[in-house]
Amino acid sequence: VESLMTIKQTLQADLETSIKRIADLQTVLEEESTDESDDETER
Repeated sequence: VESLMTIKQTLQADLETSIKRIADLQTVLEEESTDESDDETER
């Protein structure tokens, strides 16, 4: 049971890290998308 709890904690930590990375990537992609829109407006 203890090893299962340890595995669960590890997986939860990995999941939290993954969710944060996805959120960071989405932020970057949204910024790039906004930059591209600005470039097209200037032309």
